[in-house]
Amino acid sequence: MSSPARRLLPAVLTAVLTGGLAAAPLLPASPAAAVPSAIPADCGALDVTDTDAVVTAAEGTDDVFLGRVVRAVTRGAGTGPAAGGPRNLRYEVVVDQAVVGDLAADQRRELVLVGVEGRQDPLRRSRRYLFFTTGENSELRADGCEGWASGSMVDAATLGEIRAALTAPPEPPEVALSRPDGAGDPPDLGRVVAPGAAISLVGILGLVLLSRVGRRRS
Repeated sequence: MSSPARRLLPAVLTAVLTGGLAAAPLLPASPAAAVPSAIPADCGALDVTDTDAVVTAAEGTDDVFLGRVVRAVTRGAGTGPAAGGPRNLRYEVVVDQAVVGDLAADQRRELVLVGVEGRQDPLRRSRRYLFFTTGENSELRADGCEGWASGSMVDAATLGEIRAALTAPPEPPEVALSRPDGAGDPPDLGRVVAPGAAISLVGILGLVLLSRVGRRRS
């Protein structure tokens, strides 16, 4: 090969490679695996040792019980107007301890968490939770955010305090004493005594007058 050809060869190769790279289509990068969105931080965050908060959470419910998750029956699709909306999740749970209601220990029931936000499952298999539910025993329903709380901190003493707070009789209403309508201030003592004093004075004057008349006649 002649010297001019050798000098042209690198330039030709460079042009070919550059043109090939420019003509090649750009392949999109493979998307990373999407991480399921977490449930809101305040969901299931009830402090079970705060009996006042537990009483508030139990308002309007039929049953309150400590239960253990056996399995997830279905993972419901979003029910909102767009994909990723709130879901209804169905679980099989076993009752460990009933606090309020007519559930019995060791019963298995289906529990539906209604309106769960986020893509993660809020409940974990074999873990205990304090549930606040409504509905018939065959299908219990709980709010997807406020209808459950972790039961890992619920020992026998805490459960007793919760039961006592939820089953305590309501406090009697306060009785406010009020003055009847039309009742005024008590009458003044002088006004009460004055009529009697006037009558007594009239009587005394009458006696004096009679005594004078009697003296004149005598």
